[in-house]
Amino acid sequence: HHSLMLALVCLVLVLVFMFYKTKSTLFLLVIPIVSVAGYVFISLLSPGNISDEIKMAGLIPVGQPTIVEFMSPNCMACLASKPTMSALEIMFQDEVKFVSIDVLREDSRDEVRKYKVRSTPTYIFFNSTGEETFRTSGVARTRILKPELSKLLSH
Repeated sequence: HHSLMLALVCLVLVLVFMFYKTKSTLFLLVIPIVSVAGYVFISLLSPGNISDEIKMAGLIPVGQPTIVEFMSPNCMACLASKPTMSALEIMFQDEVKFVSIDVLREDSRDEVRKYKVRSTPTYIFFNSTGEETFRTSGVARTRILKPELSKLLSH
């Protein structure tokens, strides 16, 4: 996504340079067209919003247990939890879907309200039918999360 945006900026800069070099008014027409078309193209290739990601991840029944992590990139507890969550994700990668939601993003506000997330990080476990089975907040602890994961998978 970022590399495409950089390529678009470089292309527009080349077109601006060509305009100044040739003084052709054709470039005045081409520059905005390339800019808008490039932006639309990049937008279409960008990942969908978080709501679609959540729906595909198991918050609606898809037959796979899901753990949703509500986090913030500047939250110290979230950063401290990363190694634990990465290890659990590796251990249970074939059995559980892991989704991380940035609570600061505008497009995640509805999910934050819907699931009544009050602090970060918050971890919500959903079974394969989409029902919440466990919730915890604070620094992720393997001794707490792993037994809950095992319970989630045994049902």
